[in-house]
Amino acid sequence: MYFLSLFFTFAFAYDNGSPLASLSPRGWNSWSTDDIAGLLDLCFEGEIHEVADSMVSSGMVAAGFNLILLDDCWSSTNRSASGQLQPDPLRFPSGIPALVSFLDSRGLSLGLYTCAGSKTCKYDRPGSYGHYDTDAGTMSKWGVRWIKADNCSPPPGSARDYFSSFSRAVNSTGVPIVFHSCEWGLDDVAAWGPNVTQVYRVRPDHLPFWWFNLPGAYPPGGQGTGDIIEGMADPAVLAGQGPYSWPDPDVLHTGLFQTEAESQTEFSFWSLWGAPLLLATDPRNMSDFKRSVVLNEEALDVQRGDAIFGRGARRVRGDNSTGVQVWVKTLGEGGPAVIILYNSGDWLPVDISIDWEELGGGWPTNVSLNGRDLWMHADIFTAQKSGAKATGIPVHGVRMWKLSVSV
Repeated sequence: MYFLSLFFTFAFAYDNGSPLASLSPRGWNSWSTDDIAGLLDLCFEGEIHEVADSMVSSGMVAAGFNLILLDDCWSSTNRSASGQLQPDPLRFPSGIPALVSFLDSRGLSLGLYTCAGSKTCKYDRPGSYGHYDTDAGTMSKWGVRWIKADNCSPPPGSARDYFSSFSRAVNSTGVPIVFHSCEWGLDDVAAWGPNVTQVYRVRPDHLPFWWFNLPGAYPPGGQGTGDIIEGMADPAVLAGQGPYSWPDPDVLHTGLFQTEAESQTEFSFWSLWGAPLLLATDPRNMSDFKRSVVLNEEALDVQRGDAIFGRGARRVRGDNSTGVQVWVKTLGEGGPAVIILYNSGDWLPVDISIDWEELGGGWPTNVSLNGRDLWMHADIFTAQKSGAKATGIPVHGVRMWKLSVSV
């Protein structure tokens, strides 16, 4: 029985050849565009057409942002007479296959939200519990290539069991569809998520605030950007990362209720973690600054820089009493490395010094390093011995440096 259990656990590992998950995904999520974290429950056909065209014209599609994911807003509150999910007819009058065709002509794939439970999280929409095979089949026939399953109104049993059942249903379609579980980082998902999903949420819903950790909130752990960063410092969270196995800290809120420094910090960490980059704010008519964040090629290279070796980021120093944190990720065997010097404090800029030996992870000692700032897009030091210092890091800001051995 034990061997059989292991077989079934790994049989649905979901390495199904989907081009959307062989590398860490990039795309757009409807959650905070024409809306704020789903409060207004808005997404509609015309909006998606505009977003898609903007993603093409801005260069996002060319930069690998090839997914549009509709969150909890697209479906009718009732199933069809034959028991299938259906789109809200007022919001999507042309239907989902027509939307898929429109996006496909622009180099984009469509993802749709549902729930592993009996109801979705908002406005009494039908969930997929009891309909896993039907809903997976319906969406695959529509041409949907990403299914996100939330965890509201959960069914009986463990999250691992019912998400595994949904995963088997998606696999049984024979279509390479990304299965994205969203049970908010609970139930030890980092241990089993890689075996049943391609993308698995490892933190609570991300809200567009820096700190947001209400006492007794469910799910626990804090929902602000700073809270997410703290939660991702747990080494277990990124342990299963690799092709077709992407821990998801949730969407990016670039430019929404954030300072410019905070937007750069958010994007820096998501890239350092190799996390999915799912922009949830408006990509239409982006400001020059917002475009410089979303299309920072050097940060985007870091996001996918561990695709072969699967070495996630790690925090090597974290002192929130002073606001000083140091994170590192190596890119391949023997380097180079990317470091983030992060000011987690709320009041004052800080200076942060780093000693090269602090990097650890098999890096050679007594070496001289070159450093490049990935936001300044400039080489900032050459053949630096022992270490270096960053000055004046703003509140909630970072310095993101790529280090290479000087030869």
